[in-house]
Amino acid sequence: MFTIVGGGFGLYGYLPAILSDSKDGVVLLAERYRKVIDSRPELNRYSERIVWCSSIPDALSKASGAVIAIPPTAQQALVYDLLSIRKLKKLIIEKPLCPQPSDSVSLISALLADSKCFRVGYTFLYTNWCRELESNLKQPAARVQINWSFKADHFLKNKDTWKRYHSLGGGVIRFYGIQLLAVLASLGYSAVVFSKLFARLPDQPDAWAAQFSGENIPLCDVFVATHADENYIQIIVNESPEVVRFFYNDASPFIKTLSAEDQDNRIPILEKLLNSMNHNENRYLRIYHATNELWKLTEKFHEDP
Repeated sequence: MFTIVGGGFGLYGYLPAILSDSKDGVVLLAERYRKVIDSRPELNRYSERIVWCSSIPDALSKASGAVIAIPPTAQQALVYDLLSIRKLKKLIIEKPLCPQPSDSVSLISALLADSKCFRVGYTFLYTNWCRELESNLKQPAARVQINWSFKADHFLKNKDTWKRYHSLGGGVIRFYGIQLLAVLASLGYSAVVFSKLFARLPDQPDAWAAQFSGENIPLCDVFVATHADENYIQIIVNESPEVVRFFYNDASPFIKTLSAEDQDNRIPILEKLLNSMNHNENRYLRIYHATNELWKLTEKFHEDP
C-alpha cells in the first residue's frame, strides 16, 4: 500500500493516479489531510478507499510505498530518514530532489545503496512529444529548439512560496527547467555550451536561456520564461536550416483537458510513472544520474541570482 506525504500535488495528482492504477486498492493517509480530501469533490469520491492514520510517521510505518511531494529542503531530510524503514520498498519523489544538484547526487547514491525502487517526478519523460522528439533525433538533424512560456501560479496569484526562490529549490531552472534537463539527459545531451538566468528580483529567476550539446546529436537551444503572458511549449527539429522535420506546439506540456471528474490533467502521466516502477529500472537510473550531471554543469555558468 502507498502513503502520500504532501497536501498539494501529492493529493490532487498522485492520489487519483495510485487508485486508478489499483482498482481495488487503498491509500494510507495521515489524519492531517482529511480536511483537504473533504473539501475537494474530485478527491472526496475516494474517501472509502482511504485508510486514515494518526500521523505521517504512523502511515509511513504501515506502507510499502510512499509518494513524497513536499518542499525540497524538507523532502531531502525526510527521504534520508525513510532509508531506515525496511518495509518501505518503493518511493516516488517529486522534483527537485533537493535544492542543490550536488545534494541530489548524494541522495540518489543513498537510495541506490539502500536498494529501494524509486522514481523522480520528471513527468515530461512520459509525454508523447518526448518520445516523438527521441525518434526524430535518431536521424541526422541540424538543430533543435525548445521554447516554453507560461506564467507560473505564484506570479499569477502573487504567492510567496518556495517555488519562487532559487536558493530553496525553486525558480526557473530548479523547479521548472529541471523537467527539460531530464528530457535532454534522456536524449544524450551531456554538455552545456552556455546557460544564462534572468531575474527581476534577487533569488527569483524567471527566465532561462541555454544551449546543450551531445555526441552525434544536434545542438539544442532552450528558452524558458515563467513570467510570460503567453502559454505555449514549442519544439522544433530542423533537418537543415530550411527544412523542419518535427514541430510540436501546444499551450501546455501536457494534454490540456480535464477528465469527466474535473481531475488534474497530469494524472494519466502519473499513472505511466507509477507503472514504470515495474520495469526498466536501469534505464531510469541512468537518466537520473545524467540529469543531475547536466544540472550541475548548467549551474556552473551563473552565480546564485
